[in-house]
Amino acid sequence: MKIKTIRPSDFNRLLSYLKQYKLIVIAALFFAIITGIGTVLSTYLIGAGIDALVEAGAVDFNALTRILIWLGIAYLITLLSQWLVRVFANEVSFKVVRDLRIDTFKKLNQLPLSFFDQTVHGNVVSRFTNDLESLSEALVLILSNLFTGIIIILSALGFMLYLSPVLTLVVLSVTPLFFLVGWLVTKHSQKYFSQQQNILGNLSGYASEMITGQKVVKAFNYEKKWKKTFKK
Repeated sequence: MKIKTIRPSDFNRLLSYLKQYKLIVIAALFFAIITGIGTVLSTYLIGAGIDALVEAGAVDFNALTRILIWLGIAYLITLLSQWLVRVFANEVSFKVVRDLRIDTFKKLNQLPLSFFDQTVHGNVVSRFTNDLESLSEALVLILSNLFTGIIIILSALGFMLYLSPVLTLVVLSVTPLFFLVGWLVTKHSQKYFSQQQNILGNLSGYASEMITGQKVVKAFNYEKKWKKTFKK
């Protein structure tokens, strides 16, 4: 069973599952925004604290104390937000994958017997386990790290423009190069990911058939040939 190319309609179907839990998704995105802003703000406060220490003359302990207090508050809020993002992201991921497993099982019950005759059983099991587990991890990554990263970039860009517009323009001038490198890596690695999933499915299917049919394997003295095929 080969993995088909991802189409826009596949994303729309996935969004239809996410829409059922839109309140949880919104909560995850909200705390992702708080996490991103808090991360950048903490970095800015650390810089302000260092400036208060190394400025010419006596150290302004009053200013340094205020900065440390705000830094502690920012860290606490950021850590709490990170934890809440993970909680909501894992909850959404669990519920979406659960619904997908239920719908996939219903679909399997509606398929004709010819499908199961032409398809390796272990490959079908791999779709239920490995592929859906990968989807679950991807959902958690998107809802937590991806959106948090986007907010961090936007917040950092805002602070950079505030501190030094010229330096910001210099950084932005080379940014397209990084996007180009990322796009090239993604483009060339996607086919290898598809191959990996195909090989994993074939491996699961082959192992499942050999284990469930081990009496037949022994009866026909197929062990050596099975090992050679498995190594390939």
